[in-house]
Order: sequence, then structure tokens, then C-alpha cells
Amino acid sequence: MTTEQDQHDSVLSLESRDKDDLTEFCFASGEHPGFHRIAYAIRQSTVIPQRQNAQVESKERTEKSLYTVRYGLGHVLRRQATSARELMDAVAEFMLEYNAETDQVYEKTSLERKPDPQAYARTHYRQRIQLKDLDDLLMLIKTYGPRLACNMLVAYGYAATGGKDGDGAGRDGNDVPSQAGVSSATEKEEMLP
Repeated sequence: MTTEQDQHDSVLSLESRDKDDLTEFCFASGEHPGFHRIAYAIRQSTVIPQRQNAQVESKERTEKSLYTVRYGLGHVLRRQATSARELMDAVAEFMLEYNAETDQVYEKTSLERKPDPQAYARTHYRQRIQLKDLDDLLMLIKTYGPRLACNMLVAYGYAATGGKDGDGAGRDGNDVPSQAGVSSATEKEEMLP
């Protein structure tokens, strides 16, 4: 028969283990830059185009986002976090749509980028999700489970990155994933389609 103290100790042990897993996850995610690049893709599909479109409405920006806002993406991913297979199915579906849209925008804007390709790329294009990014996410799912990996992926994806006024984006509305190993505009351009 368990006592109240035993139950209390058991709950504290679970809370401590959860806290340890979360701390370990945060350190481990830094060793898997693909995780951060997928979070960047989530941000580039949700928060960033939504903010860019709002800035057009308030006359802070002259052109709407070239990309579709994927409302509810975080909820879709979190609903699939019950198993690794379901989560990866949802991430693969998102990746397919994200990379296809990224390539389509690149294709449709060839005339606009002609005068100054680097400047246009810096302010209008986003990075594609790559195979190694999925591998990094799979490693974290394998180690920490789909629920924690998904919740952290969505949290990182929707989090502000400390840009202008803490809104998560720089002046042009494109935040570069600092932890994803992209440190310059040249490197960002090299990752374009």
C-alpha cells in the first residue's frame, strides 16, 4: 500500500525527470541544426508572412508576403504528435508544400530579382528544408519522443527571435535562423532553390 509521501515522491520524481528531459533536449537541439531549420520553416510559413501582410495593411510595408500564411499549422503538427510515424507524416506533408511553394516563388520572381539578385534574395526568399534537417528531427524524436520534439519544434517555430521591437523579424520581415548555422546573406543565398 502506497502512502501519501510515496505518491508525493513519485510525482516529484516525474517532474524532475521531465525537467531533466527538457534541459537535455535544449542542449541536444543545438547539436541538430536541422531542427532549427524546420522551426525556421514553420516561422516562415506562419508568423513572418502574417506579420508582413499586417504591415502592408498598416502602410509599414509596400508589398504583401510572397508566401501563403499557413494558419493552424502548429495545431496540425501537435495533433499528430501521438506517434513518431504520424508526426513525421505531418512534417513530410508540410515540407512538401513548403519546398514546392518556395520553388514556385523563386520561379515566378526571376524578373524582379534580375537587377540585384543578392539583395532580392535576402529580402524575399526563404531556405528550403533539406534531407539532413529531417534526419536531425528524427534523431530528436527517437531520443526524446514525438510529443516533446513536436511541442518544442512548434514553440521554436512560433517564438520571436528578438528582431525589431522583439517581434521576431528584422526590418525586412525575414529572420534568418541564427542557430541553424546560417550566418551571412551569402550562405543564405547558397541554400536557395
